Amino acid sequence: MIFESGPWKQQLLRDAGTLKSMSKVPLGENNEDALLARLERLIFVGAYSMRKLHESGKLSTDWTKVKLSCSRFEFIGQSAPTVLDSHKIETLYDPLQSFRREDPMRRIL
Repeated sequence: MIFESGPWKQQLLRDAGTLKSMSKVPLGENNEDALLARLERLIFVGAYSMRKLHESGKLSTDWTKVKLSCSRFEFIGQSAPTVLDSHKIETLYDPLQSFRREDPMRRIL
């Protein structure tokens, strides 16, 4: 439960700015792993924060109506991914067979 939402919301705004600036940095061999790890962390922690703020009644309900356009990739694995093979994403999903789909942000978080 989040009692004081101000610091959480301020951090979300700072992280949004960081994500925006990161989107302009070209990926290269020297920075790809670090950038992708940072991107993953920012998105994961941001989504968690928004979900907890929503559960605490600290967010407007307007954000639940926002739809995000997401890329989905065709599953080509033999069985559902497990903890032991989830790092082998290229053997589980085909990066060349993607399609776009709009999902409500609430479903994604």
